[in-house]
Amino acid sequence: MTVTIEEVEAYLSEHPEAVLSLKLKSTEGSNTISFAERRAEALEERLAQTQAKLQELIDVSKDNERLFQACKTCLIELIESRDINALAHIIERSLGEAFSVYGHHLFLFEDGEVSASPDLTRIDQSKLSRQMGSLFTTSAPWLGAIRPYEAKTIFPNAKSVASAAIVPIRRKKQLIGLFCLGSAEGNHFHAQLSTHFLELLADVIAWITPRADTVDS
Repeated sequence: MTVTIEEVEAYLSEHPEAVLSLKLKSTEGSNTISFAERRAEALEERLAQTQAKLQELIDVSKDNERLFQACKTCLIELIESRDINALAHIIERSLGEAFSVYGHHLFLFEDGEVSASPDLTRIDQSKLSRQMGSLFTTSAPWLGAIRPYEAKTIFPNAKSVASAAIVPIRRKKQLIGLFCLGSAEGNHFHAQLSTHFLELLADVIAWITPRADTVDS
């Protein structure tokens, strides 16, 4: 006797309770499992997936809040700063742990002899361009892995920097310097990373630089 799909559908429509007594073949062997049990297992799996996704969203939210607070603290301290030589210390204190920042250096473009301190170098733009090669950026931030000899140029006082964020600093569309952050992790700074905060940070540095120069003079 052959039963058509239409006849099965008609029977189940008239006797929906019969679905619960159906037996399904287990995917793990020759055993059978009732439709009700399989449905319960499927619901449990979906619940577990939903709970895992919810926990992931909670963790991301907490991490974003932590990073936001670190960014806010950093920007406030930079705006209140009156000494450009203290910028690197503010960055290290505010962003070091939150962003896994291992190295940092600020380059300001000036004509004449190179003036360097542990975290700040005043240098001619063309000279720095020759030293940095393809890493020298004038438009958008550059993020990615760097080689040991490149790390030595960008972060002269840091060791084991494997990736970097190099951010142009502009004042009224004029390039006045580069701000560099480094990490010991090779994939920490990468091209897909958002650069919104880095660009905001560069804007704040550009804004306070004249004030710091005025105080220094």
